[in-house]
Amino acid sequence: MYDSSELALTGDVIVVVINYRLNVFGFMTTWDSAAVGNYGLWDQIMALRWVKNNIEDFGGDPDSITIFGESAGAFSVSILSLLPQNKGLFHRVIAQSGTANSPMTFNNDNKSFMKEIFEEVKCNKSDTVSIVECLRAVPSENFSNITMKLFFSGFNDMYISVAPKIDNDLIKKPLDFSTDLDSSLEFFRSLDYMTGYNNGEGASMLAMEERYGSPTSISEGISSDALCSRFMPRIVKRSFDSIPEVSEALCKAYRADDRIQQGINAVELCGDYEFASAAVQSLIAHSKQNQATNTFHYVFTRPVTSIMGEELPKWFEGAPHGLDLAYLFDFDDKHMEIFINSTFTDADKNMKLTMMKYWTNFAKTGNPNSDSLPDWPSFTEDKMEYMNLNLVSKSEAADANMKHRMKVWLKDIPEIVERHRKGSVNREEL
Repeated sequence: MYDSSELALTGDVIVVVINYRLNVFGFMTTWDSAAVGNYGLWDQIMALRWVKNNIEDFGGDPDSITIFGESAGAFSVSILSLLPQNKGLFHRVIAQSGTANSPMTFNNDNKSFMKEIFEEVKCNKSDTVSIVECLRAVPSENFSNITMKLFFSGFNDMYISVAPKIDNDLIKKPLDFSTDLDSSLEFFRSLDYMTGYNNGEGASMLAMEERYGSPTSISEGISSDALCSRFMPRIVKRSFDSIPEVSEALCKAYRADDRIQQGINAVELCGDYEFASAAVQSLIAHSKQNQATNTFHYVFTRPVTSIMGEELPKWFEGAPHGLDLAYLFDFDDKHMEIFINSTFTDADKNMKLTMMKYWTNFAKTGNPNSDSLPDWPSFTEDKMEYMNLNLVSKSEAADANMKHRMKVWLKDIPEIVERHRKGSVNREEL
């Protein structure tokens, strides 16, 4: 639970931080009625109903509610914004480093992982009702520790093992931000929308490279072989049915001869795959032919040399996943030392104040701008404008490199996948 006192005072807003079931407790499933899953999402909806019904008693406005979250929290608020049954519960959305169309958001194929958990806690019974009864007798700490041990062992690498799923109740079909503006996006497009990500999100690539073994230390960069022959196949297997042409397209787009530049490109690849391309697709879907509500895009770029006590390679450029939280919530000096191996400078404090004003302005009006802040333009598909959040924040339009990378993910790869699908269908017909 993050301390939001300063955020509330800075923007003169009421901040409600909710509890909901996390990890295996919130998203475990037996893939049938014994344990359908998505309990964490149901908890969030119940909390939002409580806020809607009671916030007026605390001085709040039930007709001006903004939901925001980071990482798994961002996946959640993005999912909630795509469920029309939530209409009226909230009016604006801020998704920080995560959207519903990210390859990390859903896991509709984790039966092997769940079976491994059941075996570890000695609950691998013959039927699912018996499994659930057995699990209820397992101490919660043991249950959680075993789940995390399996997750970090790489058993289900490259995605979140226990996550939301299609349950044919709350979520009846895949949720995405198709650029075909059909009725399924009406609720989402009726909300004011802000999303963004950190420019060093792909630092997880560094952990992956160490886990799977690099011929030389990653302090010297990453080889193109590591990118194209070892890391790329895991991405393509996870999301694109191991289609060779997808690997080739990605290798071509991100390959570099120099190990340092290859390391930088690899971090960019991982961030684009997990966060950036999905965010941009959602922004396009929200903004296209939409004059009714506002669309805003940000990229958080404040660089650091370490994160959570881990030193980053000297060639690493950018802000790792989660760093933006330190610029919205209250962390004491001790926790900041753990988080980024540093305390805030005066420039950092000013940056935090700017971000808190942007966030609370948006929460109140659907527009982050005010007279005292650098102007933040709305997002358009043509220019892909964004606010570059750093010690000196400024608005920018996507450069040629960013536009090319987004084209690879949002146009070239879907075309390859579609050609492959049609080819498979034709072969089956023969």
